[in-house]
Amino acid sequence: MPSYACPTCGERFKKWSVCKAHLELMRHTGKQHECRVDKQSGQLKKHADLPDSAALSDGAAFWVQLLQQEMAAQEEQVQHRLETWSNEALCQEGLRLHGLEARLHMHDGTLTLRSAAGTRLAYNVFALGDVGIVSHESTSVLALGCVTSVSGSMLQLTLKRGTAIDSALLSPRGGTFRIDKGFQQTPFDRMHSAIQRCDQRSAQKER
Repeated sequence: MPSYACPTCGERFKKWSVCKAHLELMRHTGKQHECRVDKQSGQLKKHADLPDSAALSDGAAFWVQLLQQEMAAQEEQVQHRLETWSNEALCQEGLRLHGLEARLHMHDGTLTLRSAAGTRLAYNVFALGDVGIVSHESTSVLALGCVTSVSGSMLQLTLKRGTAIDSALLSPRGGTFRIDKGFQQTPFDRMHSAIQRCDQRSAQKER
């Protein structure tokens, strides 16, 4: 049975209607979550570190709260898939790519992944705006980023803020990497930006 949690006080509820009533009554707006990866466990983690949501009106912050609930549900689905699906199933559905070389571009914080064999990428369903979970083939999760470019021969990701990568792992001696498809972050970002713009316009009209 799904459960819902208030991101401000942490209280959990079995029904969304009860959680929604709690948010409205207590005015717990919380903060927007940014998804990251725990490099030791390999699991997705959420960090409330985007303070601009605190500047929203109560009404706008409530809608952001709903977006956060949806994003959290998507994160849970991705984590469940990674924990329960076999490697063969993930590859067959185009949700995982193996045997990749990784090149880090320090000037703009991007990571380029290409086939180590110099061939086209295998069948995949990666698209712009997808969260990509990059892992070393022989170790744990290396980085988390958003797909910004896709072609038949390479994927490029913009790394999440605060991501630190040992450049030695990306050298030719660093071996090969794999990437797993996460949730679609672009719709969430666009809706959040739209709520912010509407809230700002409403505030300007009230002045």
